Amino acid sequence: FLDSRAITFTLQIMNDASNTMQYYLQELQRYLMPQRSGLNVLQVYLPGGRGVRRIYGRVRRRQITVDPQYVYGRAIVQLEFFCPDPRFYDDAASTYTINSLSSLSRTYDRTYNMTYPTPIAGASGSVTVTNLGNYETWPSFTVTATSAATGITLYNYTTGQYLSFPTLTLGTSDTMVIDSDLRTVLVNSTPSRNLVSVDSRWYTLAPNTPQTLGLQAVSGVANCTITFRNAYI
Repeated sequence: FLDSRAITFTLQIMNDASNTMQYYLQELQRYLMPQRSGLNVLQVYLPGGRGVRRIYGRVRRRQITVDPQYVYGRAIVQLEFFCPDPRFYDDAASTYTINSLSSLSRTYDRTYNMTYPTPIAGASGSVTVTNLGNYETWPSFTVTATSAATGITLYNYTTGQYLSFPTLTLGTSDTMVIDSDLRTVLVNSTPSRNLVSVDSRWYTLAPNTPQTLGLQAVSGVANCTITFRNAYI
């Protein structure tokens, strides 16, 4: 299990041609206040071609040193950020969109010959994705319906795990948002985790391992946007 991470910055604040040191210090005090709860995005630029990455945390400690240099326009500030999730993430998210098969079942009586299910034109029921980081990351899913869809399942075909919603019916004006890290399910912004089947498993994306994710619906047509960030530890 991962522990939290503390990140400390030591800042030197001085005046410039535009404003005084006191002005910049007041700006820092306004925007970087110690927080009891909540998380914000802390973006950092890492050398060596790693670019901009982010971590989620809050200011836990802020220390401003007042010494003789203060009167000459110089202050030293120490900021400590507490990050419950110690992973760094790429600032840019990876996004993929897939559609479900048009149907996984038939109702009777039917007239034959019939074609059993085929992908929607221009789309398929699965996509292969890769977490390019060095640690597992949790994907999120946004599911909507092109036509009223029932019995929606989100598969990880590579691991055999899935998230299934057998009693759910999504209308064309409905949206389901799933955060697999926080284990939340929202249908039209209403908490709906009770719709997850008991045999479902919350799955991650392992590092540097191509994984095939898929979407199926028992009836109707659904589409899903998959979003994740490469994760590093």
